[in-house]
Amino acid sequence: MKRRGLLRALISITAASAVILALPLALSSCTLPVNWFGETYHVAWYVVILPALALLIAAHILLLTYTYVCPKCKNRFKVKWYHISVWLHFCGRRMAKCPFCHHTSYCDIDKHRH
Repeated sequence: MKRRGLLRALISITAASAVILALPLALSSCTLPVNWFGETYHVAWYVVILPALALLIAAHILLLTYTYVCPKCKNRFKVKWYHISVWLHFCGRRMAKCPFCHHTSYCDIDKHRH
């Protein structure tokens, strides 16, 4: 009985290793058709995806540096990293819940950051 469990574990480890090793190889051979001024080029997927991902990360880091002002109690507060992507935003304001008065509304960005 112990031998059967060991054999199953060995098979599952081998299968997982094969998938882990084959996935980068398969993804590196994938190309995306890119239309550039009427010409179509086949470009590796990471040439398109990685710069877009870098821009999203940079924008996220920039948004984390902002301080927001509650319109009700006028307290300033910073946000958690996971709130940035789920808050509604409109005209430079973000829907947020003030950690001081717990009022939820559109909060302004503090223009006088210190």
